[in-house]
Amino acid sequence: MSVALRFSVAAAVLVLAAGTAPAPLAAQSLAQRVDAVRDGAVQFSYPARAGVCGNGRSYISYAPGSFVGSNVNIVNGVPTEGCETGPVRVIVSRAGGITTSIDAVVGGAADAPPGVDDLGAVSAAAAHEYLLAQAARLDGEPGRDAILPAMIAEGATASPQLVALGRDRSRPLQTRRSAISWIGRMSEAPGRSSGPALAALADMARARDDNPSVRQQAVSTLARLGQGEGVPTLIEMTRVGEDLWLAEQAATQLSRSGDPRARQWLRSAVQAADTPDDVRQLAIRGLGGQYATGEDMALLRQAYARLSSAEAKNRLITTVGSLGGRENVQWLLGVARNTAETTTLRRAAALAAEKAGASAADLAQLYESTADRDMKYAFIDLYARRGTGEAVERLIAIAKTDPDNLVRRRAISRLSRSTDPRAVQALQEIIQP
Repeated sequence: MSVALRFSVAAAVLVLAAGTAPAPLAAQSLAQRVDAVRDGAVQFSYPARAGVCGNGRSYISYAPGSFVGSNVNIVNGVPTEGCETGPVRVIVSRAGGITTSIDAVVGGAADAPPGVDDLGAVSAAAAHEYLLAQAARLDGEPGRDAILPAMIAEGATASPQLVALGRDRSRPLQTRRSAISWIGRMSEAPGRSSGPALAALADMARARDDNPSVRQQAVSTLARLGQGEGVPTLIEMTRVGEDLWLAEQAATQLSRSGDPRARQWLRSAVQAADTPDDVRQLAIRGLGGQYATGEDMALLRQAYARLSSAEAKNRLITTVGSLGGRENVQWLLGVARNTAETTTLRRAAALAAEKAGASAADLAQLYESTADRDMKYAFIDLYARRGTGEAVERLIAIAKTDPDNLVRRRAISRLSRSTDPRAVQALQEIIQP
């Protein structure tokens, strides 16, 4: 072999040897560095996004008033213990080359705990990518627990990787639901576009062959998108005739919203003849909720006569009763007096009127105007529950003077449970006239 040829072969061998040698530490990915530890634990740290803080031990705040962890004492949305900003520190535990847990803290001491190898600081992008990759392949808690530290990394967004995790039906349900929830959170901040997130969430909500809890998470996340961006999509979902389950889920979210578009949908759903009954009941409850106006109350009262379902009527009566106010009380008393209604609805109206603030005189007058035994039973039970002086006097009067023996016996039974001296005296008088 010539000298030149021997030099060429030697050079080739050196090149091959260099290619098979371990890569320098700086050239290894974060995953390679963690996976190099077969048994034990490693720590790495990276910059957190603005607004993230923690106590270095038991809790992390990822947004104002939003905490994960334990032992958090909150006063006016602020933890009583200091919440330190600073890098996120993640500890990955390994056994037999398998990741068994992923824990994250923010704040506190920067040094790794005893027995934990410290890989030092890494970029937020590298940490985000590594942790989402772990969530996409690890089962159980380690996969779910990888999502939070990934999403509090500086620059984290509702990335295609996160969306893919929410869609991945091979992943555990808790991991998918967590990913979907974070899709919404990362789209809430002012100035961020919710367009891609909205489309992905809508697709997941409409997937009729997917797990209901995953679909439900997608619907509720749509409702939380910033600036009410999910409201039009939710309204559209209530019109999907072939998927009543989705319509009800969307209606539930709309019933809790103060968005003007959601409020207008509630008004229309209460009145429209083609609204499915279960959806209408949700709309009734929502219209009479915390954002109810005087106009909404009037609309509910007017809509009652057009309802054909006893369940919807009962829901409306209950809703109006929870609102209170003199106009609502008088309307409820009118329903209770209406002999064209079923006894069940009349009783519901009487009880709702009492809850709405009907006076003892109102209820006494209503009792005197009815001859229906079941209605009288309802009033007797109402008086017994009230237990006031006026209520006891009404029970005594009924026990002594009502022409229906069964009604009198009901009143006597309720009086026997009272400790009011007047009730005791009245019973003695009835037993020994």
